[in-house]
Amino acid sequence: MVEPLTAERAVALVGFVRARGRATWMVRGEAAWGPLEEWWGRRRTVRWRDLGVPSRSVGRLVDAALEDQVDRDLAWIEANGWRVIDPSEVVALRELPEPPVLLLARGDLGDAPRLAMVGARRASAYGLRIADQIARGVAANGVEVVSGLARGVDGAAHAGALAVGGRTLAVLGAGPDVVYPPEHAALMSEIGIHGTLLTEHLPGVPPRPAHFPRRNRILVALTQALLVVEARLKSGTLTSVRWALDLGRDVLVVPGSIESPLSEGPIQLLREGAIPVGGPDHVLEAMGLDDETSLVATPAADHDATPAEERLLTLLAGDGLDLDDLVRFSGDAPSRVLTLLLSLELRDLVVRGEGMRWRTGRARSAGDQENRGAKENPGADPDLI
Repeated sequence: MVEPLTAERAVALVGFVRARGRATWMVRGEAAWGPLEEWWGRRRTVRWRDLGVPSRSVGRLVDAALEDQVDRDLAWIEANGWRVIDPSEVVALRELPEPPVLLLARGDLGDAPRLAMVGARRASAYGLRIADQIARGVAANGVEVVSGLARGVDGAAHAGALAVGGRTLAVLGAGPDVVYPPEHAALMSEIGIHGTLLTEHLPGVPPRPAHFPRRNRILVALTQALLVVEARLKSGTLTSVRWALDLGRDVLVVPGSIESPLSEGPIQLLREGAIPVGGPDHVLEAMGLDDETSLVATPAADHDATPAEERLLTLLAGDGLDLDDLVRFSGDAPSRVLTLLLSLELRDLVVRGEGMRWRTGRARSAGDQENRGAKENPGADPDLI
């Protein structure tokens, strides 16, 4: 567990970041003058140029209006269930050449083994299904699934872990009050309740392109291994791979079709020595967590459903329901229902129609037909029914 910060250090870190201070400046300052909080209050007399701070940046650091902004930031953080973390207290982040100055967290940073899962934002149905399946399998065995809340593989990984009651951690590329992408609002809310949200950005900071490669350094540093599920040869996913190699993390890869452009990245990584995996058991083995006494069966593999998902599927039988009715009849929170629906949709068990109306999908119908056939022909070979 990470020790709580003193109020003085929290004020200093938030102020330093709000003024766009860099970690290297803070390291030099603390080496020369002691902890930041001891000299932050007299920052207007600090010799910033001695730390290599450009003149244009000094103005932001000594701006009198900074104090009011810091008060607003801290008030928002406390009111919304977040807290300030000193990255120097997180052992794994000490390996980074330029760690974040601060982290904002909603949820706990425990000591469970962690797996980073990354991949294509425009993933194929195969990639989404495999990401969901592997996330479910490793989460059911106590591994925390870490990803970046992006579209595609990231979202499938988070949703898969949550669907089996597992832990997942999302490292954001924007401020804690910014939902990106917008369609992941419910997923972000669910992670905030049942997992952990983490960001190095203060409230109001938008998702800029430069944030995401830097976000990946945190995502990888916190984990024991990195799993890639689909990626083009030139994609942002591979920045995570570079961080994994620099930090000595194992790189695991799900093989794909050689005819798919989304297999370009995995094929190249496999040629360079990455570890191929074909399911959650392979991932657990690569992470050294394959003790047979500790493994549990992967829930909801392929078209199976967890009890919570099965309740939704029962409600959706027939003509289906819109989201409001589904929330009312299920008794679950809207964010929980949307997370379960996302996981079911990835496996083609439900489909979304116009006006957020949901109904059972082709995979569910096929499974029902197979089950009926098995009941009518109990002695028959299921592959021939």
